[in-house]
Formats: sequence, structure tokens, C-alpha cells
Amino acid sequence: MNDTSALVNTAYRQLFVHLSGEERLRFASESFESAKVIVRSSLCGIENGVELRKKMFLRFYGNDVDEMFIRKFFEVLTENSQ
Repeated sequence: MNDTSALVNTAYRQLFVHLSGEERLRFASESFESAKVIVRSSLCGIENGVELRKKMFLRFYGNDVDEMFIRKFFEVLTENSQ
């Protein structure tokens, strides 16, 4: 899905053209941190730990990986938390 107008998309690309690699990396990192805060706030009732990590993983990557990968990842995550 792309709901960004061509004008805004062009302006956004021009912004990044003029940034250094370090600035683009910092921008991406800060954006990801902000996204994590938003996702975390939507997961009511889950305080921390493995269950929170699982829910956040699914929210961010659940549509991009297959079910077998998710199962294996959750197994490793659970094993490493003990």
C-alpha cells in the first residue's frame, strides 16, 4: 500500500539525498525506536519478558517471515530467556 502523494514522496527522497550516511542511519534508528514505543503502547496487559518480545516480533515482522521461522525463533527466544 502506498498512500503518499507523489509530491510528498519526492520531497522526502530529496531530504535523504542531502543527508550523510550517518545522518540517515541516525534517522532510521530514531524512527525505529519511535515505532517500538507506539507498538509497545498498543500491547496492553503485557508488561515485559518473552511474551512481549513475541508480540512485538509478530507486529513488526509477522507478515514477512513464514510460520516455520516464527516457531523456531520463538523456541530460541524462550530457551534463551531461561
